[in-house]
Amino acid sequence: MPSYNLQTIRANIKTLLQTVTEIAFVYDRRNPNIEGYPAIIFDIDRNDNEMLTNVENLRTITFRIWIIQEVGVKGANDANGFLDTTTQKVVVALEKIANLDLSGQVDWIMPVEGARQEVTSPEGSVIWQILDLKVRVSSSVI
Repeated sequence: MPSYNLQTIRANIKTLLQTVTEIAFVYDRRNPNIEGYPAIIFDIDRNDNEMLTNVENLRTITFRIWIIQEVGVKGANDANGFLDTTTQKVVVALEKIANLDLSGQVDWIMPVEGARQEVTSPEGSVIWQILDLKVRVSSSVI
């Protein structure tokens, strides 16, 4: 049984992302029915495990974060500029010393910027910026 709680980790990430005032909606599961923009959707992308000793395991839980902005109202240039600024604010919030252990739930977190894509949604064209949030958790295997 792991010594961490995924629901608590997920809730703490959501609470932290909601502090970025530029974001209107934050969803902690994949959601095709976004209420509005700008929005963030995040979910677990993968789990990696590494044995540190014969009694301790280091887990890396990677949450994929999509920061999403519609293009129709803002236009592509403004949407991209908004994503530049907002992505930086999200990364800064995640990297603050006070947030690095998600209120004592994990050893540390690290955001890693990924690709930016324009895609078609039910509401029209959107641009999203991908961030991977690597969450490290040590746990006993005994």
